[in-house]
This record gives sequence, structure tokens and C-alpha cells, in this order.
Amino acid sequence: MVASSSSVTVFGWFVNLATIGFVLSYTGFIMTFIGWYRALKAQGISRSSLHWHAPFMPYAAYFAIGSGCVVIFFSGFNTFKPFDVQGFVTCYFGVAFAAAMFVLWKVVKKTKFVNPAEADLVTGKAEVDAECRHWDDEPLQERAQMTRMQRFWDSCW
Repeated sequence: MVASSSSVTVFGWFVNLATIGFVLSYTGFIMTFIGWYRALKAQGISRSSLHWHAPFMPYAAYFAIGSGCVVIFFSGFNTFKPFDVQGFVTCYFGVAFAAAMFVLWKVVKKTKFVNPAEADLVTGKAEVDAECRHWDDEPLQERAQMTRMQRFWDSCW
């Protein structure tokens, strides 16, 4: 890659592929959160009853999905005029690949979308709760000595 003048071009391809892969992964992660949130809501479980809940949710998740879609859509606009086939492919290959893999998984494994009211939200929860009890006692004592603003800031992280 270093031996020719096209090394910058190849590096640009790698950057495009990595960027679209990251944005697709993160957007998919947030879509998974929205599915989990819908399951909680459908089953009547309040987020405030959970051990930890993020502030500004689910609105921040919707904003993140919108932002991810905008980034995905505009990631390769510089390849349209003049049209650059190699740049277009490296900017948008991840979208086609992710869609193809999703459809392939659904067809090969014959999986279906889960109804939020029927999603399993409790399998393995007892084990996780037992593990978390080890860490719960100390932070509660520390939080009791914090001001309201410090608790808010701490809850953001």
C-alpha cells in the first residue's frame, strides 16, 4: 500500500468501510434498545423499577437512530458528482451487506420478529442480580453523601 501513489485511495476505502460498519452497528444496537423498551412497555414493567435507567430515554434513542440514518445516507454523497464507482461501493457496501445478512439469517434460520408482549425479559436475570449485589452496597453509601447535582451527574455515567 505504501509503494504506490494510490495508497491514499486505498486508505480512504478502508476508512469508508470502517465508518459505515461502525454507524450501522451502533444504529442496530439502538434499534435493539428500542425493541427492548417496547417489550418492557408491553409487559407493564416500568424502567424506574430497573437497577439503572438512562436519562432522556427513549427520546435520545430515537434521536440516535435518526442521526445514524442521516450519517449513513450522506456518507457517500461526495461520490456522486463526479460519480466514483469505487467510492460509492466502499461508502454504501455495508448497507447492502447488512441488509443481505439480515434477510439471509431470517430465511436460513426461519426466525420471526418477537412480539414485544411475548419477549423473554427474565431468563438469566437472577444470576445477573446475584452478581450485581456484590457491587451495590458500596455505591449506595457513596451516593447517600452526594448532592442532588452530583447524583444526577453520576447517574448519567
